[in-house]
Amino acid sequence: MARIEENLTREFADALRAGKPDARIDELGYASFADGLVEGIDADAVRKVFETADSRDPGSGLPRLYAAHSGTMMLVNVFAPWLGDLAALEVLGLRGFGDLRFEIRLPPVAGEAAAWLPALLIAPDGVVGIESDCTGFLSGHPVKFPEALDHFWDDREENGWRREMRALQGGESAYARLDAARLVKQYMGLHLLLEAAAGDDGRLAPATLLYLYWEPLNSARFEECDEHHDEIRRFTEAVAGADIGFAAMSYFDLWAEWARGAARPWLPLHLTRLHQRYSFRI
Repeated sequence: MARIEENLTREFADALRAGKPDARIDELGYASFADGLVEGIDADAVRKVFETADSRDPGSGLPRLYAAHSGTMMLVNVFAPWLGDLAALEVLGLRGFGDLRFEIRLPPVAGEAAAWLPALLIAPDGVVGIESDCTGFLSGHPVKFPEALDHFWDDREENGWRREMRALQGGESAYARLDAARLVKQYMGLHLLLEAAAGDDGRLAPATLLYLYWEPLNSARFEECDEHHDEIRRFTEAVAGADIGFAAMSYFDLWAEWARGAARPWLPLHLTRLHQRYSFRI
């Protein structure tokens, strides 16, 4: 497992160098913010829509998104060109987005540390919070739910997210690939964010937490990828029907949807650049 992750770090760094030969990348796969962006993206324009951009990697001390293998950097690379064309963006059947923000620090839950949300899309008909993963599914994910988080549910209805949280706490629902605990915490933080924005009737805006993930082109070779797919399916079924929905798809599936959708003059070149950076075998 460690060997696969080590190879992936090198593969992502090599793919970055291939597109930007002059980029300086350290031994951990970290480059500058501007060098990490795919060709054609204006770094200064993108920085303006970051809420924080300061979640740090304990090894490098640099922001996590600076890594070539960062799920947040991949998310930024995928969505940044839409900043000037948000009304045409389609995600989960929603269109007409008016705002896109990266690296959102969600409201703290029951006094505990706030969860991070890599991106937030806001449209008149709904909100899409986005979690992004490149290589994290290859590692184990410890389940940490402080008891204080149980108070989140004191005045809220039982649903699949709560049942899944209890199952995780009790060791009844094991996930080796999917960071289910992180997703549940993001649900809680997103719920608080929507409550703060609710009108006098207290009704929440329609919302979905979307899990986007990368995988190698030869993913069928690896049982880790099969396990990841199975865990996504189980989690999706477990939280179905709640007040905040859950959806998951690979980045490659998302790009295929965009390619089949409304033609934007800049989109084919952007998709080509994304495939040059992120489409490879291991």
